[in-house]
Amino acid sequence: MWIEKLMRKRLAQTSTVAVIDSDDRFRLRELFSALCSTYETVLFWNLTGLYSVELDNGKLTLQKENEPPLLDHVLSKIYEKAKSKRMAVVIFPPDKNVTLNAYLKVFALDDMLYLNDFLCCVFGGKHFVNDDTLRLSILCEPPASTEEERKRLLEKLGFPYEETAIAAGAGLNLHEFETAALESMALHGNVSAEFVAKAKSRNRRRRRVSWK
Repeated sequence: MWIEKLMRKRLAQTSTVAVIDSDDRFRLRELFSALCSTYETVLFWNLTGLYSVELDNGKLTLQKENEPPLLDHVLSKIYEKAKSKRMAVVIFPPDKNVTLNAYLKVFALDDMLYLNDFLCCVFGGKHFVNDDTLRLSILCEPPASTEEERKRLLEKLGFPYEETAIAAGAGLNLHEFETAALESMALHGNVSAEFVAKAKSRNRRRRRVSWK
C-alpha cells in the first residue's frame, strides 16, 4: 500500500517531505487517517486556511485554526512549531509556488526536524514542486484505483451495476469513478460500463488540456 511505503521511508529518515502525486479526495482521506493514527498533531492547509485534523472513532474532523490563510505565514509558523513538536502537515497548494518550494527545501535539510519526526506532505501532484525539491522528497504515486477498491465503492453506494463497469473504470481515480457511478445511476438507474468508459474518455481529454 502506498501509505505504508511512505511511512517506511519516513521512518528510515529518507526525507521530512513527501510529495503525493494525486488529487483524489479518497487518497487525501487515506493520508489523513494514516497521519492521525501516527501523529498527535496533524495540520492541513489549503486556500481557505489552516485546519487541525483529528480522527475520532474512524471519523475525520477538520477544525479551522485562528491563523491568517497566507501560505508563507503558515509555513513560518509550522517551521517554528516543528522544531520542538512531533507533528505532520499536509499542504494542498493552488499552484507551483516559489515560497512553498523554498520552505520544503528547508524542511528537507533541517536535522532538527528529522529528530522530531516531522513530516510535511504536499498533496495534489508532483507538478507543484520543482525538480530540486522533488529530489529531496519522498515521491508517492498512489494508484488511480484498484479493481477491488472500485467494487467496494459500488457496494458501499448500494447501486445496481454491470460487472463490466468495474473493469471499465480502470484508470479513473476513486473520486472520478464515484462521479461516473452517480451520474450513470441518475441517468440510467444503474452503473453502466458504457457510461463509465465514456466518463474515462472525458477525463483523459480534460487532463490533456489541463497540462498544456
